[in-house]
Amino acid sequence: MKIKIIKTRNTRKAKERKAAVDANGGYCPLCTERTEDSKCMCKEFIDQYHSGIRGACEYGLYEVI
Repeated sequence: MKIKIIKTRNTRKAKERKAAVDANGGYCPLCTERTEDSKCMCKEFIDQYHSGIRGACEYGLYEVI
C-alpha cells in the first residue's frame, strides 16, 4: 500500500488547527522561528513522509498513512 498524506481524521480538530496555521501566516504554531522549514507542511513532516514513517505531524494537523 502506498503511503499518503491526509489531514487529521478529526474534522473539528483539523478545522481548528488549520485556522491557527492561517492566523500564524501559514507557519506551524509550534515553531519558534518563521523560516521556510517551519512553513506548514514543515520540513520535518515532509522528511517524515519521504522516509516512509507513518504518523502525525507534531502539531497534529496532518498524518502520513
